[in-house]
Amino acid sequence: LRDLVPFLLRYEVPRYDVDLHRALNAFIELVHAADATEPKITRYLKENPEILQLAFGCHELNAETDLEWQYETDREDLRPDFMPVKMDGFADIVEFKLPWLKGKPVVGPATRTKPSAEVDTALAQIDEYEEWCAQDVNRRWLEEEKGIRVHAPMTYLVIGHRNEFTAEDRQRFRKRRNAIIVTYDEFVEMARMHLYRMR
Repeated sequence: LRDLVPFLLRYEVPRYDVDLHRALNAFIELVHAADATEPKITRYLKENPEILQLAFGCHELNAETDLEWQYETDREDLRPDFMPVKMDGFADIVEFKLPWLKGKPVVGPATRTKPSAEVDTALAQIDEYEEWCAQDVNRRWLEEEKGIRVHAPMTYLVIGHRNEFTAEDRQRFRKRRNAIIVTYDEFVEMARMHLYRMR
C-alpha cells in the first residue's frame, strides 16, 4: 500500500476532451436515429476510434480486416468490423449490428426459448469468426500477413437497445454461443464512464 500512494500522487488523470464528448454525443444521436445503418455506424467509429478505444480499453482497433481461409473451401472470406488488441497483445472481435431490432430477440414458448432469426443470424456470423480463429493455419497467416495475433478471442456483438433484451436472455445466448451481447446503451455507458473519469 505504501508503494501505491506515491504512484497515485504521480499519476496524472487524462484531461477531459470536449471534442471527444461531442463525438460521443453525435454517436448517441446516430444510433437512436430511425435511418441508422450498420455501415454508417462502423464508418463513424472508424472516423472516431476513441469511442471504441474508451469502451473496450484498447489502442489498436484493426477495422474491417479481411480474414482469408487458408485452405480450400467454398466459404466466403470474413471481415469483422473491429479486432481490438488487448493489453496482452491478442485481439478480440467486435461486430456491430442494427441498434433497432425488427422484432423480439427471443421467440418460442417459455420452456423452449431461442434467439429470433435476426439475432441468430448475427450470432452465426460470430460463430464463423470463432471457427476461423480456431484454425492454426489461419492464425499463423493473420500474424504473418497482418501482424495481428488471435487465440480464442472474446467475441462481442453490439446490437439493439437495453429495453429489447433482458440480461437473462443475453446470458443464455452467451452460454449457447459464446458471444457477449452488448446493447448500444451499454456500449455508450462503457465509453462515457471512461470519458468522465478524465479531468
